[in-house]
Amino acid sequence: YFTLIGVDDKVEKGKKFIENHSEIFNRVEAKHGIHKELIAAIIGVETNFADQQQRGKFYAFNSLVSQYIFTNRTKFAVREITALYKFSRMTGHPPQYFTSSYAGAIGWGQFIPSSLLAFFIDSNGLDDDIDPFSIEDTIFSVENYLYKNKLSGENIGDYDSKYKAVFAYNHSDVYVKAVLFIYDGLRDYFSSTLPDVRTEK
Repeated sequence: YFTLIGVDDKVEKGKKFIENHSEIFNRVEAKHGIHKELIAAIIGVETNFADQQQRGKFYAFNSLVSQYIFTNRTKFAVREITALYKFSRMTGHPPQYFTSSYAGAIGWGQFIPSSLLAFFIDSNGLDDDIDPFSIEDTIFSVENYLYKNKLSGENIGDYDSKYKAVFAYNHSDVYVKAVLFIYDGLRDYFSSTLPDVRTEK
């Protein structure tokens, strides 16, 4: 899995992603103390740091209707179609705006519609300006997801707390380990680039 997704390449690409959006990451990190490197690592695994080729080739509505008709996930499909409708009304974006993965995951953070409703926020707190294809909103929303799954600056140094918050995002052990591998690589890089603040005597 690590080779398949190219974790080492993602560490390198993640450095530029954080540097290119440093002002946004500084703002989001100041909210609750969740490290920018962890937020970036999730976006890196989900959509290769908001790569346009990862925007989604399907329409979420169509994908969910197909799941209702052709699979045994009818309850899931009904729940997600309902959530998509509510999110569409809330944001003012028509349902066909939301391209997705084949499973109906939307945006740079790959939120399913019910998760969009529960966790996705506008970076400036404006409900009518929420956009899952906004990098800024995605960064703030991934942070919001982790925070609402009990991660904060108080326990960010605890491996189990990080693991559980990322596992809530995607219930896969190998996914979590890949995210944390990228996180560690990015954390090491940005920690080493901090200025030396020791005072000379």
